[in-house]
Amino acid sequence: GDQRFATGTYDPASQFRAAKVVEFFEDHQLTPTVLRKQYLDQVGLLKNLFLEQDFDPEIITLRHQRPLEENGGFLALQSPFARSIRAKLMDNGVFTDARGDILRFGPAPYTNSSQIKQAITHLASVLQQINP
Repeated sequence: GDQRFATGTYDPASQFRAAKVVEFFEDHQLTPTVLRKQYLDQVGLLKNLFLEQDFDPEIITLRHQRPLEENGGFLALQSPFARSIRAKLMDNGVFTDARGDILRFGPAPYTNSSQIKQAITHLASVLQQINP
């Protein structure tokens, strides 16, 4: 009938995945308020751990000094080596995002504090290999 080409131009798989994500969030009471608090806590931990390392500002710095409440769900770092750092972190199983000279660490509802600490430890290791 008229549905034989229904997926010819549209794949509904993303809608089914989205429905499962919504169901998961509801089951675990992951409301926008809960998630925002978690992101603020996680990004705050990332930021504090990053600052404790006192990295060479010629290699990497915080992108901005705004309060966390003005931040999205990422810690944005600026480095002329952002893409290289990202690739080396990926080799260590640390998934980040690099756009131009911005390296972004983005925690998630399934990320725990131990993993955040490990990510900064891997970052420190990677940065030791860089000579400006």
